[in-house]
Amino acid sequence: MQATALGLLCQLLPSSPAHISASGGAHKMHRLVGHTCSPSQPIVLARPLLRRARGAPQERKKLRTQRRVEREKEKQELIRQGLLEPPPPKVKIGNLMRVLGEQAVADPTAIEAQVRSEMAERQQARSRSAPRTHSSASHRVTCTGDGSL
Repeated sequence: MQATALGLLCQLLPSSPAHISASGGAHKMHRLVGHTCSPSQPIVLARPLLRRARGAPQERKKLRTQRRVEREKEKQELIRQGLLEPPPPKVKIGNLMRVLGEQAVADPTAIEAQVRSEMAERQQARSRSAPRTHSSASHRVTCTGDGSL
């Protein structure tokens, strides 16, 4: 890697008197040591640019699922180690009594209002985070399964 960078630098240096030594060769400075350029040094790029193969739709779906599962496993491991705070429980009307047992018995109306407000906040956050994935009702009606409008 250093040789390729030095070769590029050697070719880019101007041939002005400031860069010509007494022996007649061009010099370049690297880490406070002068190196004479050899004209026979091949110029090689560090790494060729590679495009990732797209693959078939089933393969892309499989890879995407594997990445998502791996990301979730890493997140769970961080939670187990105590580096991440676990998310708060998603309380819904259906699991209200299971999650908030004694609190729900004490004041069911207030707890239900609190749960409904949390549900509304989650729904708003979801619609704000990905508006392009939520199609309008008119678009859903006009689109058919065969790809035509």
